[in-house]
Amino acid sequence: KGGSEGDEKFYEARITWSRPLNGELSFNASASYEHSEFDEDDRTDDTYLLNTSLGYNFAANARAFMSYTFQVQDSTSDDENFTENSVTIGFTASY
Repeated sequence: KGGSEGDEKFYEARITWSRPLNGELSFNASASYEHSEFDEDDRTDDTYLLNTSLGYNFAANARAFMSYTFQVQDSTSDDENFTENSVTIGFTASY
């Protein structure tokens, strides 16, 4: 996937894998790479992202999940470099 927005030109590649572990528990994983070029700033960013998650269905309308995300951005501008680790725990319900 690629395109442009404002002064940014980018392309991204993503792969996703999902697997039910049993009737209530599921596992998801994804990885992506994005390359961005910013004309006005004369800057290039490469962003790498890995995500895994476990989901548990309590009922047809209620689900709990936990996910871990690791993201690194390597930029030609030192101010735009970062590494992020995050854990998210949540619960969703619909009525």
